[in-house]
Amino acid sequence: MNPLLPQLHHIYLLLIYQLDFLRKQAVRILCSSLSRNEPPLRQEVVGYMLDRGSQMWSLRKAKANFQRVLATFKCFSNARQWFDEIRKWNNSAATVLVMAIYCIIVFKPDLILPTMTLYSIQVRILQWRKRPRHPTHIDVNLSVAGSVTADKLDEEFDTFPSSRQFDVLRMRYDRLSSIAGRVVTVISDIATQVERFHSLLNLRDPRITVMFLVCCLVGPFMLYYLISLKVLLIFGGFYVMRPPFLGKDVLNAPQNFFSKLPTKADYML
Repeated sequence: MNPLLPQLHHIYLLLIYQLDFLRKQAVRILCSSLSRNEPPLRQEVVGYMLDRGSQMWSLRKAKANFQRVLATFKCFSNARQWFDEIRKWNNSAATVLVMAIYCIIVFKPDLILPTMTLYSIQVRILQWRKRPRHPTHIDVNLSVAGSVTADKLDEEFDTFPSSRQFDVLRMRYDRLSSIAGRVVTVISDIATQVERFHSLLNLRDPRITVMFLVCCLVGPFMLYYLISLKVLLIFGGFYVMRPPFLGKDVLNAPQNFFSKLPTKADYML
């Protein structure tokens, strides 16, 4: 069991560089203590067991962690793929059944939580036979150790600062720049989408802000006095799951409006 930290630790948190310094000191103390045992343990072995180089760059570990993130969000991608098949009417019977279940959930929202709970229990019961029966071990495929090259291993076990030649460092820099370029592109797309949400209220384009405020003012009155929320949800769900011959592939008005919102990407060098 892990011991509880003192209460002062949760009040005055340690900084990152302080934690790194304490971690290095603990590794040094353990290395000096275990090196005097019989048989002695080398410093490299103790450092590896304590994951001393966890903050060093490793392309293999980066790929492994990226695959872990993808595996974590795989259920969401599978759900999106399933909903796209339902929305495109690949199976008409399944789409009609989903629309019927959607209507039941809208008119009986108190059934959502019990249904989700019972469904989770059913899935766990069906997966009980396939549960892991053996203790966990080092997974070569998860660690991406089977497809790693000699240069990537040499980069992982390199010292800091590097002790390799200039040509090798230039090749590794170019490879890292190409990877970082793709990461910067993804970050730029995320920032653009967030800025479009912020542009609804920051008055950068007064027409868009006025339209958004008018919708926020008229929408509650329509939902409260004219249209029931359940009826609106039913029409919205049927509109999303409408048949393909009704022009599903055409860009709808909300997406077109959102794509035209101003961002700060045009003002960057």
